[in-house]
Amino acid sequence: MPAKGNTNRGAVGFEGEEDYQEGDWDAADAFLAPVIPAAKFETVGESVSGTVVAAEVGPQRDLEGEVRTFDSGEIRTQLVVTLQTDQHEDDDDDGLRKVYVKSFMVKPFRNEMKRTRVRGVRPGGHLTVTFSGEGEAARKGYNAPKLFSVAYEPPSA
Repeated sequence: MPAKGNTNRGAVGFEGEEDYQEGDWDAADAFLAPVIPAAKFETVGESVSGTVVAAEVGPQRDLEGEVRTFDSGEIRTQLVVTLQTDQHEDDDDDGLRKVYVKSFMVKPFRNEMKRTRVRGVRPGGHLTVTFSGEGEAARKGYNAPKLFSVAYEPPSA
């Protein structure tokens, strides 16, 4: 039962039925949505390629799930691109993969958008991201940063 004064009850029934009432089910849908695996770039030369399904900007998170910030307190952001690929690990795998564009991947993306004369990736475009090599570690004991190359073909108009 909704809280007193709350008039947004959410959807009731199913679309097309007589008692259907539209509502906001985004949170419930997100909770039940399948988890889309991240593209893996484990060895130099490995790539992911596919059709862009979605792209959204969100906060970067650390391994514990906490939002990452700069020393100033500003939230670190990233572009999350969802691709429809031909990769399938098992029968239940629909081939969707997420690419997290941050750090050393940003510059190659910007250069590719400039080269193709588009503002950014769009649904229907074809994107290939390749782990092209390793840079130099910032400090002793740190891992070398992964370097990437990006190829993008915008959707046909």
